[in-house]
Amino acid sequence: MSFARSLVTRARTLPWTHRRCFRTVPANTRHNLFEYTSGRWIVNNDLRIAERKRVFNADGLRQLAAQSVNRRPEDIVDVEKDNETSLNRSFLITMRDGFKMVAHIPYGITPAKYLSVASEAATMAFLHASGLPVPRVYGYSPVTDNAAGTEYILMEHVSGTFLHRLWDRAALGDSSSLDEPDIVSLTQQIVKLETQMMAISFPAAGCLYYTKDLEEIGAPGIALEQDARFSVGPDSRPHMWSGRRAELLNVDRGPYKTAEALLIGGTEKELAFLGQFGRPRFPLNRVHRAAYGDRDTKQQPVDHIVNLIRYKLILPALVPKDPARSRFAIRHQNLDAFNIIVSRSPTDSRLNIISLIDWQHNPVLPFFLLSNPPKYFDAWFDASFDEVSYAMIPPMFPENLDDMSEGDAQWEKERYKRSLWHYHYVKHMEEHNPAQYAGFYAPLAMFREQIVEFGSTERNGDSLSLKRQLLAVSEDLWEELSEEDGMLCPITFDPEAAEMTKLYMQVRETMEQSQIQMDRSLTLERVELVRKLRPEDITSLTGDLRELGLEISRWFLEDYEEDE
Repeated sequence: MSFARSLVTRARTLPWTHRRCFRTVPANTRHNLFEYTSGRWIVNNDLRIAERKRVFNADGLRQLAAQSVNRRPEDIVDVEKDNETSLNRSFLITMRDGFKMVAHIPYGITPAKYLSVASEAATMAFLHASGLPVPRVYGYSPVTDNAAGTEYILMEHVSGTFLHRLWDRAALGDSSSLDEPDIVSLTQQIVKLETQMMAISFPAAGCLYYTKDLEEIGAPGIALEQDARFSVGPDSRPHMWSGRRAELLNVDRGPYKTAEALLIGGTEKELAFLGQFGRPRFPLNRVHRAAYGDRDTKQQPVDHIVNLIRYKLILPALVPKDPARSRFAIRHQNLDAFNIIVSRSPTDSRLNIISLIDWQHNPVLPFFLLSNPPKYFDAWFDASFDEVSYAMIPPMFPENLDDMSEGDAQWEKERYKRSLWHYHYVKHMEEHNPAQYAGFYAPLAMFREQIVEFGSTERNGDSLSLKRQLLAVSEDLWEELSEEDGMLCPITFDPEAAEMTKLYMQVRETMEQSQIQMDRSLTLERVELVRKLRPEDITSLTGDLRELGLEISRWFLEDYEEDE
């Protein structure tokens, strides 16, 4: 476990208040309804903004919204942009009598929009019917042949406070906004809700749909025994459909009747993509380029193809022998403070979770891929990870904050807060969800989850992440992973290539210690601040990279052609 845990990238990132910039946009013009206005990107901002433009018939959306709740279009007094995420835009619709509802519309870049919308609507409807705090769906369309001229979901508006707003206030020093008793209560509520979700049985892995929506397009599906209106169908997650992956023929995208079939399906999809469309390219994450020794050299697709073939050889060992850990279950795959709505009780001021939102592309998966805490609350996925967290020792608030710089002091407060969430989440998991707790502490639990991700999702010019995990299997982890004594590991590496891989990953992880994140949406003010950085400022953020022979420059802060 010690070696496997060391494989987790411990990137020191921006404070969470800057990772995503979701704010209500006061302007309410039609232009703003169609354009992305919530933030900016440091790199390739114009491209990111253009990708998120979506024009639709606003009057038609009003008509559909009114019909879905048995009202008239004239009853609607306001339609305003409410939120913008990476793949969809939501609008708050207000009626004359004060009734409110929400409309979700996907961007043009959202992959497999039919499956995406149909799956999200069905997942929400199924979980709501199962007694979980999920918004009620009033209506939806996975096609554009409607009055609004776009795919959409119309759903219940839940009046409350997003958890991230309390969290952000706490990060700014407002200790009354979110204290430890709140954290204890909220983690218990989260664990109980996840226990309720993960107790539901499914016949296969994939995504949930209304059976009729799959029949409409002739897609495969396996109906649920408890409610035949719903079926498990194709995996709608973006990595199965992004770019030209949607053009691949005869690629199995689910549903998958076994855990091994799910793992193989993702790998075969990526092999088919590289075989048909692969070409030399730079890693899409520019910070990773220096990790290959020369940032001006394109990476060959054959390198990742070889790694995927190696991965297929060890793939059967990634499925635990215990069948209880391979059963299919569901949980929120993006459960963070941006997707949890809370409200304080007027009687005892207790924070209660009243809704969980953002179910787009949410899959049904084998239980062993669902055992770890949500990444947002998990100290293991952050620089705050240490042996104290693993040993479940109560975290201690740093005593020397007064001696630290403002930035370091804020970082330590974030670490402490994250460690508190981790500690209390795991304690409640042990009490309320012993099956998940056992899976969490099972040998190589986190390693399995990571290598499955690297072996089945698009790498965008990155072959090192999977190679490093495979190297760990061949050198140290095979016997524990295979759960069989005496079985030889089916993959080997040349010693010189292994050492080069370790060196390149050392360079990359040093770069990733930077507080600059290229793929995050930031406020315009933050973008301007970053663009003013001097080379010596970048050096201070990334550490002493010169020892690794890396030249410090601004090259990774400049716009570039992503196809190259």
